[in-house]
Order: sequence, then structure tokens, then C-alpha cells
Amino acid sequence: MLGELFDPRANFGISEHFRPHWSQSGAMVFITFRTHDSIPHQILQRWEREKQDWMDRRGHAGRWSDILPTLDTREQNEFKKHFNRCREDLLD
Repeated sequence: MLGELFDPRANFGISEHFRPHWSQSGAMVFITFRTHDSIPHQILQRWEREKQDWMDRRGHAGRWSDILPTLDTREQNEFKKHFNRCREDLLD
């Protein structure tokens, strides 16, 4: 039924595009957003350095954003899980 609350026992999907998004047919949706400048520039720069360091420590040469799509699925998921957690911790 349209407008139902999310039911964790029913089928649902999770996509990992920018952050995990859970969806369930007919369930109500909750949307969060932030303004472009809500994360301080210094934090964004630190995250860029940390992402590059992550790649460097694993022996991947080049810019992290160019390397990420070339990694195997397991390593991509490890990267995304780590850095999504960093972002979510800050936003909390």
C-alpha cells in the first residue's frame, strides 16, 4: 500500500551510489540534504589527502578519483565503506 512505513522484514533494495539509499516499494521516503558549504573547506581538503593516502599505501599510482573505477569490486567497496563512514561521522 502506498504511504506505508518502511518494514525491515519486507523486501527492500540498497544502492551505494553516493551514500547508501534504502528503498522499498510503497514505503514513505525521508530525504536529507545539506547546503554546498556546510562542510568546511579544510575538512574537504583533508578528505582528499586521506583518499589519496589510502591509494598510495596500497601501491596505486595516480589521482584517487581516476584509480577508484579501475579497482576490483572488493577494494572499491572497502574504499567506499571507509570514506562514507568518515563523511557520515562528521555529518552526525
